[in-house]
Amino acid sequence: EAYGRGPALQARMQKRLSKVELSAAEKSLLRLCDGDPWQWSNQLLGKALKQKNVAALEELDRHARYLAEGLGSVANILNPDLIVLGGGLTQIGKPLFSAIEQHIGQRFIAGRVKIRRAHLGSEVGIYGAIALCRQ
Repeated sequence: EAYGRGPALQARMQKRLSKVELSAAEKSLLRLCDGDPWQWSNQLLGKALKQKNVAALEELDRHARYLAEGLGSVANILNPDLIVLGGGLTQIGKPLFSAIEQHIGQRFIAGRVKIRRAHLGSEVGIYGAIALCRQ
């Protein structure tokens, strides 16, 4: 959870873009947030991925690996057929889910588990909290 959450990815990107020396790909990312690394948001990641930005692809892959490590551990214990993910970062869609499935398939026994996006998207946490309160 500490590494796989959207805010963790945002913090890693902000730190990466705060370096003194930046690669061409990182400079391109910095331009997306008007030169201020602290203005980086995960919404910009989707834009950078559409531009095939190498630094964005690297960070997406790293994030997917972190998620796959956690999800793979759970999948190896519980052996589910399906894991549903929600939250704002899932709006990235196929690039994120493909990378997660690739990492799970490479590292874990439960490599055949399907990873899908919650239909409620970024609102899934709110609906889950409401459901708990109603019980």
